[in-house]
Amino acid sequence: MTMADIAEMTGVSIPSQVDGESLVPLLSGRLTTLDRPVLLQHVYYPGTAPSFWGIRTERWMYALYKTGERELYDLNRDPYELTNLAGRPSYRDRERKLKAEIQELRR
Repeated sequence: MTMADIAEMTGVSIPSQVDGESLVPLLSGRLTTLDRPVLLQHVYYPGTAPSFWGIRTERWMYALYKTGERELYDLNRDPYELTNLAGRPSYRDRERKLKAEIQELRR
């Protein structure tokens, strides 16, 4: 959950210094598609997954963990993210493109 999400859920206007925007419309069903990629970041704390950067598009979810592990899911075919496609030769170009997009969005 982001500061923008908390602000929207509590009815407070989102301060200009807050980076990003609320995902509440997507989570609540008021918005059903993503019109652009969403950059994901998770910072490790005890009892959670390792730190990672990721990206979610309308079709793909890709995560690069600090440990070197990767996850890639085709959300059209696998909406519950059960089959990790990362490392499969037929998805090498897709991984490369999504990794480059993460790097671009992090700038």
